[in-house]
Amino acid sequence: MRAQDLTGRDLSWWKHYGPLASGVMAWLAVIAIALLKARSTASSRSAGLDLVPVRSAGMALRSGHPIYGVPAFVYPPPASLVGWVESFFSLHTDVFVYTYFEVAAIVATVFLFRRCLRPARWHLLESAILAVLLLKGDLGDSALWLDNASLLLLLPCAFILIWWGKDRWSLGAIVLGITILLKPILIPLLMIPLTFRRWTALVVAVLVASIGLLVSVLLSGNARAMFAIAKKLEGGSSLVQRDAVFNSSIIGVEHSHHLNVAMSSMVRLAIIVIALLVVAHCVRRAVGVSLVSVGSLSALLLGAVFLAGPLSEDHYLFLLLPGAMIMASGNSRTARYLLLGALAIAGYSAHNVGGVAGSVNALQLRWVAVELLVFAASALVLMAIRTNAVGGEDCQLESANLGLRTARFDHVQLYVDPAPYHRGWGRIVY
Repeated sequence: MRAQDLTGRDLSWWKHYGPLASGVMAWLAVIAIALLKARSTASSRSAGLDLVPVRSAGMALRSGHPIYGVPAFVYPPPASLVGWVESFFSLHTDVFVYTYFEVAAIVATVFLFRRCLRPARWHLLESAILAVLLLKGDLGDSALWLDNASLLLLLPCAFILIWWGKDRWSLGAIVLGITILLKPILIPLLMIPLTFRRWTALVVAVLVASIGLLVSVLLSGNARAMFAIAKKLEGGSSLVQRDAVFNSSIIGVEHSHHLNVAMSSMVRLAIIVIALLVVAHCVRRAVGVSLVSVGSLSALLLGAVFLAGPLSEDHYLFLLLPGAMIMASGNSRTARYLLLGALAIAGYSAHNVGGVAGSVNALQLRWVAVELLVFAASALVLMAIRTNAVGGEDCQLESANLGLRTARFDHVQLYVDPAPYHRGWGRIVY
């Protein structure tokens, strides 16, 4: 029997074509909103605050001056190569290109992982809403105008997780090594091949980063200055004392809100211990390689470093996006509620509600809350992965008619988590 409305009209067309039509229209609106957002952000007089030091380092490199003589340049020497390219253009052009790239990276990442959202029939509409909240919310407003180099790593981070989830470890390791050369914020991801005993991938990533760093140090001759910068970052960089309110880590909250040092240290220690216990759980149960396990581990590790480390900023939170979207297809309903809470906090716009919770102190607490929620959700997803042992070297993944290719693993047993693909949630295909 066909579905009908109160007037007796046939509604079966909406059941079949409604999700697709609404999703396509929503994404057309996302493209328009993204273009307007990029244009308005790039036109701001304050845009490019974090872009200027990198560009200045590139100009110093062109003129033969030491790159670490540039104030506020706190990146590895290879990052000056990005500034070298930027130095051939005007600052106005660099800001516009960089801002449009940032917005495109966010939108593309959401679109890449759209099939992780549930229910699967409405993934286009859901992903469009997610993209709009990230662009128009306070997180986008406070992060995009900085033009920080960390947003350069968003798409590489997404593809690293996709490749590792598809068991292409060497390719992902090479990209990870290159990204570490630009900004070492993704160093915690080295724990993922270590957890899954992919020793070759671990060695490749470390070699690529080490060789590139060694060559750049020899060419620039700034080894001592580089170690001085590393020590400065260990102490919170410039986000200390009055500027600690812009540090979205536990230490930043401690300094800006005058919390007890012992209490904040206990919280940081607890976060580190929880992360290590979850990783040990994955190793002990030999959790199999999948997009869900790899993405959840990335969110767990990055979230732990952002919270317990000495430095975290608002734009760092976008690096949690790929793992957070992947976790939406995990086997923990509680984790999905936590992720919805994190999205609500990040997508909330104080400008539209009279400035409520829009002060710098409130923003700091909100970003720490987002990190805590994503961290907790990743731990729950990893602990909820059900592993089923299947003997033999080769196994065909038959769970829920996934249609995936036969996978060969190094261990005697293959562990599969079929739960994320049950109950009509759809499958993840790239």
